[in-house]
Amino acid sequence: YAWINQVWYVEAGAYGSPRAVTLNRLGMDPTSPGSIDGLAPYGRFAWQHNFGKHTFEAGAFGMYTKINPGLDKSTGATDNYGDLGLDVSDQYVFDNTDVVSFNARYIHEHQDLKATYLLGGAAQAHNTLNDIRADVSYYWRNKIGATVQLFDTTGSADELLMADNRTFKPNSDGLMLQLDGTPWGDGKGPLGQRFNMRVGVQYTLYGKFNGAHSNYDGAGANASGNDTLRVFTWLAF
Repeated sequence: YAWINQVWYVEAGAYGSPRAVTLNRLGMDPTSPGSIDGLAPYGRFAWQHNFGKHTFEAGAFGMYTKINPGLDKSTGATDNYGDLGLDVSDQYVFDNTDVVSFNARYIHEHQDLKATYLLGGAAQAHNTLNDIRADVSYYWRNKIGATVQLFDTTGSADELLMADNRTFKPNSDGLMLQLDGTPWGDGKGPLGQRFNMRVGVQYTLYGKFNGAHSNYDGAGANASGNDTLRVFTWLAF
């Protein structure tokens, strides 16, 4: 990656899958969703500029991945995923170090599921997926933060690929709320400025889940039956 004149950011890389035996030893299922065939290239480009107390950024990114579904190579084909995305962000810093930030991201994914189709796991070889998310955050003295995010995911219907889904679609939307605290956001932690931590609580409310306003199990429950509460912490050093 390169950061040029504090304005232009360029990044290129590639991702691969650990061996199945390694994933097993780590307690993970190596067959879900499968392994990357070779390497998956990734790239990102972004422009950033300061406008007074605002820091604005706009960027684009992409990734191309070939997957052996379930580690099955018997078809001689792979599932190919092409992802292209756009993102923007704006951050405003008050004189008292309070911060308001806005972030938005859009991703379009084209799926060429030839391997899964030949294995009988998909009704069609070509699908698409679109995901858009936008959030606003406010941080008081870099210590107490509140975030509101809207999200909307839409995609192609496939009665085999999403057989457990009553509408056969991945369409979901909703609202995420988060409160968090960073005790040493002022850099005066017990281990100096190089160490920090954050604790928080996050709640996700669904307006639509897997294409319907009621659960795919047909029980008649609202999409809110999938609402999720998460308590988290992270450490940074």
